[in-house]
Amino acid sequence: MKFETRRTEPRWEWEKTKKVAVFAMDDKLSVPKSDVIGFIEELLGEFAIPLDMIDGNLKHSRGLLLIKEILSMSMKNDKINYEQFEKELRKVRNVGGLPYGIVILIDKGKYEFYNKPGQQPAIYGIGVEDGLVILRYTHKASVRHEFAHILGLNHHHPPKQGCIMNWECATSTFCDECKGKIQEMWEDKMKAREMT
Repeated sequence: MKFETRRTEPRWEWEKTKKVAVFAMDDKLSVPKSDVIGFIEELLGEFAIPLDMIDGNLKHSRGLLLIKEILSMSMKNDKINYEQFEKELRKVRNVGGLPYGIVILIDKGKYEFYNKPGQQPAIYGIGVEDGLVILRYTHKASVRHEFAHILGLNHHHPPKQGCIMNWECATSTFCDECKGKIQEMWEDKMKAREMT
């Protein structure tokens, strides 16, 4: 659920928890979960964003079971139907489950994303502002790109030379425009952290 006000209140319900949990669905990942957590913590540190990273497998075992359930309900033609996943996640959140931001790591050899005809294929992962990222690839550039969607960034249309927010994730750096957008969107939360 999105909030109407963008300055004094969190834009999304998950932001109230100030937490993001990382869950690994499989042991076979292109980069270990601990490295993914480190990539995200580094990104949050760059912008002084006050979110705490949590190892979901260790600290939220009930959440892990719920995510596995949602994942199994969201398969279409042996592929993850992301829209269905998001719909099921909203149902769980509406009754108080999985209230924090979520990053899900899946085995790229086992899972692919279902894409509607004519839709841009999601290769590395999918991320949305409503506190959800699913990653097939866990190298630094794809982690930073998809997590930037949680922070509120969209893709560049048309592509912008040398920015991570292009579709192909060819770099790990943000252009000045994207840096400015992140700082603007998270400015109030950064100030609130400084005051505590």
